Formats: sequence, structure tokens, C-alpha cells
Amino acid sequence: VTILSLCSNEIKNMESAEFIDRKKCISCESDNIIALSSGLFNEGASHEFISNDPWGEDPAPFLKNKQWRYVKCIDCDQAFHQFTPAPEWNERRFSKWMITGNRTPVSGVRGEGN
Repeated sequence: VTILSLCSNEIKNMESAEFIDRKKCISCESDNIIALSSGLFNEGASHEFISNDPWGEDPAPFLKNKQWRYVKCIDCDQAFHQFTPAPEWNERRFSKWMITGNRTPVSGVRGEGN
């Protein structure tokens, strides 16, 4: 068994972040939303931000090929991220990703929908 094949198997078995797809406005519950911007976390400006930000656990491998979309409600003008981390991934975001060095995790994990 070579190191390359071990790495390949490790990548295949890696967890992948799960997201909730919010199809309705988070404010007025209208389904009349339009995309303002979208992309993949591992491309463009999102990739640069993730690569250059100091993390505890690096989120990049878990976000590979995951889409983000920033949308706006036509009815009330509320803008929000259509895809939000599932509860267990939101917990992980604040307890593992958003810490560096000897710092403690961000206090008060935010609820669903942030």
C-alpha cells in the first residue's frame, strides 16, 4: 500500500458538510427569491478567504465542492444565505473551526439559520 493510495482512500472517506436549503424567505416566508451571487466554497474569493483565515480545524476539506448562494426576497428585500449549515455542522463551525491556537471557542453557539 502506498502513501498515495492511503491519501486517496482518506479523501474518499472524508466527511462532507451538510447544509439546509432555505427555499423561502427567512423574514416573510415568501418563495419569491432571486440569487444575487453564488459559487463553490473551494473557488474564487470564498476559497481565498477560507485559505487565508486562521482556523482551528480547517473547514476547507469539508466544504470542497459545496455550493453557497446569497439570495434576496423580492417581496421584502431581505437578503440571506440560501444554504445554511445543518445544526451539527453549525455547532462544529463554532466549536472547532472558529478557534485558533489557545483561544477558546466562540461563546454562545448561534442557533439555526445564522
